[in-house]
Amino acid sequence: MLTVLYNGNVIQCPRLVASVSAGSSYENTLQYTCAACSVVHVLCHGQDVLGGAVIAIPQTKMISFNFPSFEDTQSCAYVGVFEKDKKTYKKILAVIEMVTVNQVELLPPPKEGQPFQHEATFSCDSCGVEEVTVNGIPLETSLRRNTIGSIAFYTATASSVTVRFTEYSPTYEGVYQAKFVGDGETATKTIFEIGYGDKQQSVTTAAPQTTQAQETKTEETKTEETKTEETKTEETKTEETKTEDTKTEEAQVETTTITASM
Repeated sequence: MLTVLYNGNVIQCPRLVASVSAGSSYENTLQYTCAACSVVHVLCHGQDVLGGAVIAIPQTKMISFNFPSFEDTQSCAYVGVFEKDKKTYKKILAVIEMVTVNQVELLPPPKEGQPFQHEATFSCDSCGVEEVTVNGIPLETSLRRNTIGSIAFYTATASSVTVRFTEYSPTYEGVYQAKFVGDGETATKTIFEIGYGDKQQSVTTAAPQTTQAQETKTEETKTEETKTEETKTEETKTEETKTEDTKTEEAQVETTTITASM
């Protein structure tokens, strides 16, 4: 059963993306950030793989991926299941596969309840599509009769894969991968993604810079205004001083004249 992925800020974790050749070794770690949370599962193809090739280290909030001899069955979108305050959150931790398709499209989620379809093209010699999954969960290969509600299924040709939704639902947000079979070998490729990826982090990072620039401009404006006011005040004081001096001198002259007449 598909579940809605969590896209908020409770669980912070940079996504790991890697292309690994069959039979080669691969090892990497990533760090997650959250307050008082724990990793309870890491899913690959819907199966919990935590404790095997994937290990969670709660003391340092690290998740380790270690494949001594990578196989295509380990190609998938690894989904972490976190628990916090008696609530469950899910987040895509890593996308590891044998072959990565260049320029994989990141699609914004369609309107909920609306029909939707997307086609991904590919090229390979004597190969066919055996399976299409979203976050490791297989999709249907055709639309069943008397279908009610939201259903996702796919059709494939020699050069494309089309995923269709009778009614789009947020449960279908995630990474879509296709398993290709040819000449006795298999290869899993990411064909597209529905969601927002990791762009939220870049927006958050850019925000303080804009605020700082605005504060700098405001400070410069205040400084200029202060300087202008100080200049005006100084000029006013100077003019007042000159006026007072002039009046004093005139008074002195007048007093002198009167005294002389007497």
